[in-house]
Amino acid sequence: MGIAEDFPKAFAKSQVAAGVKLPKTGKVFVSVSDRDKHQIVLPIRRLWQMGFEILATSGTAKILGRQGIPTTEVTKFSEKSEGERSIVEMIADGEIDIVINTPSGGAARADGYEIRAATTASGKAIFTTTAQLAPAIASLEFIRESPFEVKSLQDYDRQRVR
Repeated sequence: MGIAEDFPKAFAKSQVAAGVKLPKTGKVFVSVSDRDKHQIVLPIRRLWQMGFEILATSGTAKILGRQGIPTTEVTKFSEKSEGERSIVEMIADGEIDIVINTPSGGAARADGYEIRAATTASGKAIFTTTAQLAPAIASLEFIRESPFEVKSLQDYDRQRVR
C-alpha cells in the first residue's frame, strides 16, 4: 500500500513497501502475449525516451521495431540452445532492471513462470498486466524528479488533525 497526494507517488511508495526498487535508468525486458503487443507500444516508447534500454523476445521485438523503438532481441528460456544465455539467466545475473511480462499459452506460461521467479528472487520491478504500465511509468518519472519519504500508517495517524 502507498499513500500520497497523487497516484504516481502512491504507486511508487507501494512498490518500495513491497520491497521493489524502482530504477531511474537501466534495462527493461518486455515479453507480452499477442493480445497485449499493440497496447505496450506507447508505454515502451516512453521508457525508451526516458533512457531505458529495451530488450524483448522475438515477437515483441518485431512489433516494437516496426514502431521505431530500438530493441535488442533476447532468447526465451524455453528456446535456449547450448552456450546461449536466456533472459532468465540475464535477470538472475542482475542485468535487467524492470520486467514486463504478460504470457499466455503453455510454453509462454512456462517461460513466464521462470521469468517471474527470477525477477522476484532478484528484487527487481515486474509488471504482469498492461494496466500496470501507465501508473508504473508515471511513478518512474516521479522518482526521477524528486525523492520521497515513506511513512508508516502510525506516522500518518499522528499527523491527523483531531
